Amino acid sequence: MMVEGYDPESRPKPKYGSLSSKDYLSMGLGPGSQAITFYPDEGPEVFFRGKPSTTTRLHEMFHATSIEEHETPEGLAYEELQAVDFSKPGKTTLSYHSILNVVGAMIGQGYKPAKILSSISRSLEKMGYLLDRKTRSDLWWDIRDIYDSEKRR
Repeated sequence: MMVEGYDPESRPKPKYGSLSSKDYLSMGLGPGSQAITFYPDEGPEVFFRGKPSTTTRLHEMFHATSIEEHETPEGLAYEELQAVDFSKPGKTTLSYHSILNVVGAMIGQGYKPAKILSSISRSLEKMGYLLDRKTRSDLWWDIRDIYDSEKRR
């Protein structure tokens, strides 16, 4: 599935680099972050800690070249799901695990479970994936479990 609105020819190609763990962490990024992006005039520059997988590089390339701003939870969920979809071009569907990674990112941003579920559901619907009642229920309880475990830390 090709991501809507993404035309790789119209945007500058990102440059990549890697940093040592010490340098990466000295920039104030947490151990869970994947990359840091800078936007000079020549185009985006993405720096990773160590050597990332191709999937990670593609995921971060999508974020670096995305021109949409995600000021809303729906926008955040939609961009994350598009990045996941873009980073796995050979797959025809999103995995449930990928969706749970988006849940973790949204919890990290401070969103509550109900807002996360509705944002992800709307974003998946925009992308052509419909959740049946059972899958939506399972997702709700997984979101609650992840949310509760994060709040106990």
